Amino acid sequence: MIVATLNLKNMFGSGEWQHYSKTISYDEDFVAKRTKYLTKVIASLKADIIVLQEVGSPEVLGKITAALPRKYDMFVAEPDRRGIANGLLFGRNLSCSCESIRLVPSLPPLSIKDSKTDGAKGTQRRAYILAKTTYNKLPLYIIGVHFKSSNPTYLTDTAGHQQEPQSQVDVCDGYIRAELARLAEARALRSFVDELITSVPNIQLVIAGDYNDTELSPTVKAIRGDEAMFGGNLENVCERIPPPKRYSKLTLGVKRLIDHMLISNNISKNVASVRIMNKSLNDQDGIEPSKEAFIIESDHAPIVVKFK
Repeated sequence: MIVATLNLKNMFGSGEWQHYSKTISYDEDFVAKRTKYLTKVIASLKADIIVLQEVGSPEVLGKITAALPRKYDMFVAEPDRRGIANGLLFGRNLSCSCESIRLVPSLPPLSIKDSKTDGAKGTQRRAYILAKTTYNKLPLYIIGVHFKSSNPTYLTDTAGHQQEPQSQVDVCDGYIRAELARLAEARALRSFVDELITSVPNIQLVIAGDYNDTELSPTVKAIRGDEAMFGGNLENVCERIPPPKRYSKLTLGVKRLIDHMLISNNISKNVASVRIMNKSLNDQDGIEPSKEAFIIESDHAPIVVKFK
């Protein structure tokens, strides 16, 4: 069994879409070039199950799927307001069911005197994918995720338009909102994982995708759990790769691992190999958005994990 994850980077079809408050227009020729490139990358993964992020066009993903040398079925989850969604490909030789799941992110109570078990609630921008199959005759559940970025989150008006910051405090508030939203989403996901562990006997878990944060971040650590305190903790399998090669994103020359694959302990012993295919990764940060949007290559490296 081989499982992979890849952020496709704004994989839209021809037409207009919004990118950092700018309107970008793709023509059919550019989309054809990107489709050819992504088909080659996805084929090179040689995976049984491929978790995808930033699927902006199910139609383009369908063309990629049809062009692959191996036969796959595809699933696309419910998108966010921009039309960006999580996707998943699975080999037709597998018995696999998929569904969109939307959790209810919430902050924890800040005091033991709080009457509610959950604090302020938020919304999950884009749905996760929950894929159910089997591995070694035991249930294997794969959750495909894409967390909000750490960019500041500013208030929106009643029409849904984001308000520009008017002071340094507004900028500070934006960063705080972003961090709280990400941690609330991590809390909801961790709670969901605990429910699955409790309710599904012998469940094997893989949580793969773009976490938009490093392995040492509070967000990733919250989902992974604490090995020393309770059961149900997960392994970040990418940490098996030596630090110099452990990165999936280049940010202004800085190598970072922000795509992850967390796995349950009962499948950990079956890991045969872990690869991050980052040799040809390009540093696209710092490029003006209207130019960066027309770079054919993804700005994320695929992660490929082979189980025995």
